[in-house]
Amino acid sequence: MIFRIVAWTVVPIAICLAVLAGPVIATVYGNKWIAVVPLLPWAMAWGVGASLSYAGYMLLLSRQQQRRCLFADAFFLCGTGVALAVALPFGMRAYLMASALLQFLVLLLMLQWLYRIGSVARDGLVSAFLPPVVAGFLATAAAFAVLYFLSLVPSTFMTAAGWGIVFALAYLLSLRLIFVRELSALISYFPARKTLYRLFVLKEAE
Repeated sequence: MIFRIVAWTVVPIAICLAVLAGPVIATVYGNKWIAVVPLLPWAMAWGVGASLSYAGYMLLLSRQQQRRCLFADAFFLCGTGVALAVALPFGMRAYLMASALLQFLVLLLMLQWLYRIGSVARDGLVSAFLPPVVAGFLATAAAFAVLYFLSLVPSTFMTAAGWGIVFALAYLLSLRLIFVRELSALISYFPARKTLYRLFVLKEAE
Protein backbone atom coordinates (compact mmCIF):
# COMPACT_ATOMS: atom_id res chain seq x y z
CA MET A 1 0.00 0.00 0.00
CA ILE A 2 2.90 2.36 0.69
CA PHE A 3 4.29 1.74 -2.78
CA ARG A 4 0.82 2.31 -4.21
CA ILE A 5 0.46 5.68 -2.50
CA VAL A 6 3.90 6.82 -3.65
CA ALA A 7 3.68 5.50 -7.20
CA TRP A 8 0.14 6.75 -7.83
CA THR A 9 1.27 10.22 -6.75
CA VAL A 10 4.74 10.70 -8.20
CA VAL A 11 4.19 9.05 -11.60
CA PRO A 12 1.49 11.49 -12.83
CA ILE A 13 3.42 14.47 -11.44
CA ALA A 14 6.54 13.32 -13.27
CA ILE A 15 4.64 12.83 -16.52
CA CYS A 16 3.10 16.30 -16.31
CA LEU A 17 6.39 18.05 -15.59
CA ALA A 18 8.19 16.07 -18.27
CA VAL A 19 5.62 16.89 -20.96
CA LEU A 20 5.18 20.51 -19.88
CA ALA A 21 8.87 21.15 -19.23
CA GLY A 22 9.07 24.09 -21.62
CA PRO A 23 6.18 26.24 -20.36
CA VAL A 24 6.82 25.30 -16.72
CA ILE A 25 10.46 26.38 -16.82
CA ALA A 26 9.68 29.51 -18.85
CA THR A 27 6.97 30.52 -16.37
CA VAL A 28 8.85 29.77 -13.17
CA TYR A 29 12.44 30.59 -14.08
CA GLY A 30 12.23 32.61 -17.29
CA ASN A 31 13.38 32.04 -20.85
CA LYS A 32 17.05 32.13 -19.89
CA TRP A 33 16.63 28.63 -18.41
CA ILE A 34 14.99 27.10 -21.51
CA ALA A 35 18.22 25.23 -22.27
CA VAL A 36 17.53 22.85 -19.36
CA VAL A 37 14.18 21.70 -20.80
CA PRO A 38 15.65 18.48 -22.30
CA LEU A 39 16.98 17.56 -18.85
CA LEU A 40 13.67 17.78 -17.00
CA PRO A 41 12.15 14.47 -18.23
CA TRP A 42 15.20 12.57 -17.02
CA ALA A 43 15.22 14.52 -13.78
CA MET A 44 11.59 13.47 -13.30
CA ALA A 45 12.49 9.84 -14.00
CA TRP A 46 15.23 10.15 -11.38
CA GLY A 47 12.70 11.61 -8.95
CA VAL A 48 10.28 8.72 -9.46
CA GLY A 49 13.04 6.19 -8.88
CA ALA A 50 14.32 8.06 -5.84
CA SER A 51 10.84 8.32 -4.28
CA LEU A 52 10.11 4.63 -4.71
CA SER A 53 13.60 3.64 -3.56
CA TYR A 54 13.21 5.72 -0.41
CA ALA A 55 9.88 4.00 0.30
CA GLY A 56 11.55 0.62 -0.10
CA TYR A 57 14.43 1.72 2.11
CA MET A 58 12.05 2.71 4.91
CA LEU A 59 10.20 -0.60 4.62
CA LEU A 60 13.48 -2.48 4.94
CA LEU A 61 14.40 -0.46 8.02
CA SER A 62 10.98 -1.17 9.54
CA ARG A 63 11.75 -4.89 9.17
CA GLN A 64 15.14 -4.38 10.85
CA GLN A 65 17.11 -5.07 7.67
CA GLN A 66 19.93 -2.68 8.48
CA ARG A 67 22.62 -4.70 6.73
CA ARG A 68 20.67 -4.77 3.50
CA CYS A 69 20.06 -1.03 3.79
CA LEU A 70 23.80 -0.53 4.22
CA PHE A 71 24.45 -2.68 1.15
CA ALA A 72 21.92 -0.63 -0.82
CA ASP A 73 23.65 2.57 0.27
CA ALA A 74 27.04 1.20 -0.74
CA PHE A 75 25.67 0.00 -4.08
CA PHE A 76 24.16 3.41 -4.78
CA LEU A 77 27.37 5.20 -3.76
CA CYS A 78 29.50 3.03 -6.03
CA GLY A 79 26.97 3.33 -8.84
CA THR A 80 26.98 7.12 -8.52
CA GLY A 81 30.76 7.11 -8.77
CA VAL A 82 30.58 5.01 -11.94
CA ALA A 83 27.90 7.31 -13.40
CA LEU A 84 30.05 10.36 -12.68
CA ALA A 85 33.11 8.78 -14.27
CA VAL A 86 31.44 7.18 -17.28
CA ALA A 87 28.32 9.22 -18.09
CA LEU A 88 29.08 12.77 -16.96
CA PRO A 89 31.79 13.35 -19.60
CA PHE A 90 29.01 12.94 -22.20
CA GLY A 91 26.94 15.70 -20.61
CA MET A 92 24.38 16.26 -17.88
CA ARG A 93 21.66 14.48 -19.81
CA ALA A 94 23.70 11.28 -20.00
CA TYR A 95 24.49 11.54 -16.30
CA LEU A 96 20.80 11.99 -15.38
CA MET A 97 19.90 8.98 -17.50
CA ALA A 98 22.54 6.86 -15.77
CA SER A 99 21.55 8.14 -12.34
CA ALA A 100 17.86 7.43 -12.99
CA LEU A 101 18.74 3.91 -14.13
CA LEU A 102 20.75 3.46 -10.94
CA GLN A 103 17.78 4.51 -8.81
CA PHE A 104 15.60 1.87 -10.45
CA LEU A 105 18.29 -0.79 -10.08
CA VAL A 106 18.45 -0.05 -6.35
CA LEU A 107 14.65 -0.19 -6.23
CA LEU A 108 14.60 -3.60 -7.92
CA LEU A 109 17.20 -4.86 -5.46
CA MET A 110 15.14 -3.72 -2.48
CA LEU A 111 11.93 -5.12 -3.93
CA GLN A 112 13.62 -8.50 -4.23
CA TRP A 113 14.67 -8.35 -0.59
CA LEU A 114 11.23 -7.24 0.55
CA TYR A 115 9.65 -10.08 -1.40
CA ARG A 116 11.99 -12.63 0.16
CA ILE A 117 11.15 -11.56 3.72
CA GLY A 118 7.42 -11.49 2.96
CA SER A 119 6.90 -7.72 3.18
CA VAL A 120 5.48 -7.45 -0.34
CA ALA A 121 3.64 -9.79 -2.67
CA ARG A 122 3.66 -9.96 -6.45
CA ASP A 123 -0.01 -9.01 -6.70
CA GLY A 124 0.60 -6.06 -4.43
CA LEU A 125 3.50 -4.82 -6.53
CA VAL A 126 1.46 -5.15 -9.72
CA SER A 127 -1.41 -3.18 -8.16
CA ALA A 128 1.08 -0.53 -7.04
CA PHE A 129 3.00 0.02 -10.28
CA LEU A 130 0.74 -1.00 -13.18
CA PRO A 131 -2.24 1.37 -12.59
CA PRO A 132 -0.28 4.66 -12.59
CA VAL A 133 1.62 3.64 -15.72
CA VAL A 134 -1.52 2.63 -17.62
CA ALA A 135 -3.59 5.56 -16.36
CA GLY A 136 -0.70 7.95 -17.04
CA PHE A 137 -0.40 6.72 -20.62
CA LEU A 138 -4.14 6.99 -21.25
CA ALA A 139 -4.32 10.43 -19.62
CA THR A 140 -1.40 11.69 -21.70
CA ALA A 141 -3.06 10.46 -24.89
CA ALA A 142 -6.38 12.03 -23.88
CA ALA A 143 -4.79 15.39 -23.04
CA PHE A 144 -2.94 15.56 -26.35
CA ALA A 145 -6.08 14.47 -28.21
CA VAL A 146 -8.14 17.28 -26.67
CA LEU A 147 -5.55 19.93 -27.49
CA TYR A 148 -5.13 18.50 -31.00
CA PHE A 149 -8.90 18.73 -31.51
CA LEU A 150 -8.72 22.39 -30.43
CA SER A 151 -5.67 22.97 -32.68
CA LEU A 152 -3.51 23.86 -29.68
CA VAL A 153 -0.17 22.74 -28.30
CA PRO A 154 0.94 22.95 -24.64
CA SER A 155 3.57 25.61 -25.33
CA THR A 156 2.19 28.53 -23.30
CA PHE A 157 1.11 28.85 -19.68
CA MET A 158 -2.60 28.74 -20.53
CA THR A 159 -2.43 25.80 -22.92
CA ALA A 160 -0.11 23.94 -20.53
CA ALA A 161 -2.59 24.55 -17.69
CA GLY A 162 -5.38 23.22 -19.90
CA TRP A 163 -3.32 20.17 -20.77
CA GLY A 164 -2.63 19.57 -17.10
CA ILE A 165 -6.30 19.83 -16.15
CA VAL A 166 -7.34 17.37 -18.86
CA PHE A 167 -4.52 15.04 -17.85
CA ALA A 168 -5.51 15.09 -14.17
CA LEU A 169 -9.17 14.41 -14.91
CA ALA A 170 -8.35 11.65 -17.40
CA TYR A 171 -5.87 10.09 -14.97
CA LEU A 172 -8.42 9.92 -12.16
CA LEU A 173 -11.12 8.70 -14.55
CA SER A 174 -8.84 5.93 -15.83
CA LEU A 175 -8.17 4.78 -12.28
CA ARG A 176 -11.89 4.88 -11.51
CA LEU A 177 -12.93 2.90 -14.58
CA ILE A 178 -10.10 0.37 -14.90
CA PHE A 179 -8.68 -0.09 -11.40
CA VAL A 180 -11.77 0.19 -9.20
CA ARG A 181 -10.71 -2.35 -6.58
CA GLU A 182 -7.23 -0.88 -6.16
CA LEU A 183 -8.58 2.67 -5.97
CA SER A 184 -11.22 1.73 -3.41
CA ALA A 185 -8.65 -0.04 -1.23
CA LEU A 186 -6.34 2.97 -1.40
CA ILE A 187 -9.06 5.46 -0.47
CA SER A 188 -9.93 3.40 2.61
CA TYR A 189 -6.66 4.59 4.21
CA PHE A 190 -7.41 8.30 3.85
CA PRO A 191 -8.93 10.38 6.69
CA ALA A 192 -11.58 11.88 4.36
CA ARG A 193 -12.41 8.53 2.81
CA LYS A 194 -16.19 8.97 2.99
CA THR A 195 -15.97 12.16 0.98
CA LEU A 196 -13.60 10.53 -1.51
CA TYR A 197 -15.89 7.54 -1.92
CA ARG A 198 -18.75 9.88 -2.80
CA LEU A 199 -16.52 11.91 -5.12
CA PHE A 200 -15.47 8.81 -7.07
CA VAL A 201 -18.96 7.26 -6.85
CA LEU A 202 -17.65 4.20 -5.06
CA LYS A 203 -19.09 1.93 -2.43
CA GLU A 204 -17.25 2.21 0.85
CA ALA A 205 -14.87 -0.70 1.38
CA GLU A 206 -15.74 -2.97 4.27
